[in-house]
Amino acid sequence: AARAAAADLSAQLAGHGLHPFGLPALRAAVAHHLTGRGLETRAEQVLVISGVLQGWNLLLRALGRPGAPVLVEQPTYPAVLDAVRAHHLRPVPLPVTAAGWDRPAAGTTLAHLTPDGQNPTGLVAGEAARRRVLAGLRGAVVAVDETFADLVLDGPAPPPAAVLRRDVVTLGSMNKAFWAGLRIGWVRAEPGLLARLAQERASVDLGSPVLDQLVAVRLLHDADVILAERRDHLRRSRAALERALRARLPDWRWSSPKAGMALWVELPQPSATRIASAALELGLRITPGPRFTVDGTADRWLRLPFTVPAHQADFVAGLLAEASLRSAAPPDRDLHVSRWTA
Repeated sequence: AARAAAADLSAQLAGHGLHPFGLPALRAAVAHHLTGRGLETRAEQVLVISGVLQGWNLLLRALGRPGAPVLVEQPTYPAVLDAVRAHHLRPVPLPVTAAGWDRPAAGTTLAHLTPDGQNPTGLVAGEAARRRVLAGLRGAVVAVDETFADLVLDGPAPPPAAVLRRDVVTLGSMNKAFWAGLRIGWVRAEPGLLARLAQERASVDLGSPVLDQLVAVRLLHDADVILAERRDHLRRSRAALERALRARLPDWRWSSPKAGMALWVELPQPSATRIASAALELGLRITPGPRFTVDGTADRWLRLPFTVPAHQADFVAGLLAEASLRSAAPPDRDLHVSRWTA
């Protein structure tokens, strides 16, 4: 895709290369991709951005007011919370458990939801659950984060939330489904709101890099094949990590995620922060549960990505088992850990 995009670039060089709403070819490709997922979309409904996080920040800038409540899931992706606080807004948690999403309380004017591969739980909300949550947010601007919508691993994907409620703002990205280093995403909304977001963006940057956008066009053209391979890889990696964890850490519990790229693991006791610290000493970076919550709770939970190849799963599980042992040792005693073979 990069080689093909480099050849496509020559046709762009006669112009200034600044496209505040995105390269027309990419806006059309995104619209075609979303339409193929069941969400009929026109190119003028698409604003190209650098990723979902930029889209969320633009919405907060355009619509938020200092001190105003913003509904966020609990747990949720840490950067979602960081952005709310950076804009001096007040995050209000919407609990998400293995049973699904709570009904939201009234009073918020802006909300962030991830019904497709909720991060970090990997849950996928069915159509009835989507309708129930959206009904509880009447009058609010609802931003639906579809970062993992193309990575539903089990069962058919439910209809996009914007099919059920036309004013939903859809945030999408190439970053997880294709490659994190390709900083291309989009906002799907009505043109009037996109104009406000583009105006806010002008103080941050003047558009996404043209070459990266051309790469994205090429990838979206072959998305069906690429994403099928990506999902197969993640299914194999998920299965391998789950087997390895059951063998090495049988008292850890989780529900197998239906989408996304991580397990949300419940520990026997609140020790996630200590385990994450011990794992980092061993060269393994993982994120403990409190980082995903509004109030710093959930120290009984760990997010464990299953993005490594399947043959490395036992190696990772071994590091986690060693980190768990080290975290349980009294601080004034040396803990002898027997060697294990990956």
